[in-house]
Amino acid sequence: MRLLNSPRSIVHWATFAGLISIALLLRVSGFQGYSDSDPRDYAILANDLAHGTLQLPSYDGPPVFPLRLGVYGPIAILVKAFGRSELTLVVYPFLLSIAGLFLAYALARILYGPLAGLLAIGLLAALPTDVSMASRLYPDAIAAFWANVAVLLTYLGLTKTRPYHCSAYALLAGLFFGISWLCKESVAYLVPFVGILVLCLHREAPLRIRLVCLISLGIGSIAVLSAEVLSCHAIAGDPLFHFHAVERNYQTTAVWFFDQSSPYFGWENGHFAKALAKRLIVDGPREILLSFRALPAFAALALAWRVIFREYRCAMPGIWLVSLALMFGYASSSFEHYRPLPTFERYLYPLLLPSVLLFASFLAGLLLSGSDCPARRERAFWAWALIVAYLAHSASALPAVLWSRPERTEREVAAKVDGTDIVYTDYRTASSLVFFRTGSLSPSTATTIPYENIDAEAMEAGAYVLLDNDMTDFLVRSYDYRPPPFVHAPPQTWRRVWADGVSILFQIPRALGGQGSQADRQ
Repeated sequence: MRLLNSPRSIVHWATFAGLISIALLLRVSGFQGYSDSDPRDYAILANDLAHGTLQLPSYDGPPVFPLRLGVYGPIAILVKAFGRSELTLVVYPFLLSIAGLFLAYALARILYGPLAGLLAIGLLAALPTDVSMASRLYPDAIAAFWANVAVLLTYLGLTKTRPYHCSAYALLAGLFFGISWLCKESVAYLVPFVGILVLCLHREAPLRIRLVCLISLGIGSIAVLSAEVLSCHAIAGDPLFHFHAVERNYQTTAVWFFDQSSPYFGWENGHFAKALAKRLIVDGPREILLSFRALPAFAALALAWRVIFREYRCAMPGIWLVSLALMFGYASSSFEHYRPLPTFERYLYPLLLPSVLLFASFLAGLLLSGSDCPARRERAFWAWALIVAYLAHSASALPAVLWSRPERTEREVAAKVDGTDIVYTDYRTASSLVFFRTGSLSPSTATTIPYENIDAEAMEAGAYVLLDNDMTDFLVRSYDYRPPPFVHAPPQTWRRVWADGVSILFQIPRALGGQGSQADRQ
């Protein structure tokens, strides 16, 4: 352990390289690529921007999406430079996922030593959620990364003795907080922690340094917000367009929020208090603790141990984690109504780094117990027991990430049919099928047609009909979708040519003498 804790040791750097290599291998092996829903929307925004169109305020999807330039702006640059493909759509989150490993190492090493840095990389390297999100265009991990960079810069600024050095770090940190805001609005949940970090946690720093840091942070953040306000005023005629869009988002996408109309989070008339209590007391805390393969629960155990034994070196990540957990658990995500945020795991990404820091520092402290510690062997035993328990629990979910890809049905069907074959399917499946058949982000083409407004008798002979039962069930539950009658009762004349358990590909009989397609020949 002493060699692993020495930054001059070859063993330390060989372990560092090995862990980074494992993380890279897992993320490449678990490549996800294009996926429906939010990633597709950001891909469309990036593609439009790459061709000179900023969809603001004309965008007809979730109102906040076009405001998240920090997510799709870099993708637009990549699409402009290298063309549109699955790779260009996800290389940005992939690079940030790898950079996040270096960031975790740096912060853990600064706070708790080189061994803690290695443990931090190890905890993240094989985390199934991070492996999956590394190659999917969701805003959560991207926003959390830039906010974490800002926290590191803020901490480094507080350690400087000269005001202008502190100001430079804090100003840059404020800019990164602003970038995080342009990725997702949840960065606002960091405000209490950042205030405590600057004003209270570094009491050894002179008051003038702390004040300079706080003012510089504000200037950097306000600079980004001011640029956004001016842009929204010029483009949309509303300087507070972003804040108004957040509220409109709850109305247009109420299905995914704590709203009575939601089939997932809603409640019957007169049951609001019960639903709210369940969310605040039961569901929220449970889902927060068990997210990321229960890493916050392991971190909470580490924090409790530190507090019991009065080891207060954990104050920074401890307050970081607790403040965010309280914000995600109980703060309102709306300015007009009390709406606790749904605790989807990816929404909780800001909790990941402080959880890693707490758990890694705890393990490092146990493993590096001095020879004068009477419980040295017991501490080492429990450290290894916790490491094995966490890794076993985390690794159990890895196969599902490594062996599957989003929109598997659409990928397989696109490979089976010819480019000239006509395929009818539901509108959501059609948009993904178009991408895999042509590389286009159009909702439909002349050969991939949504069947919602088409009678079975009007479909072209020889064409295919793809019935995705999972997607149909999802649309029915989420959007009150009414599928055409033939979805549940396909005509007996349709010939089944392929099925995967949840989806079925039919072919409508051809006229006699017709040529067979690729799917016919398989």
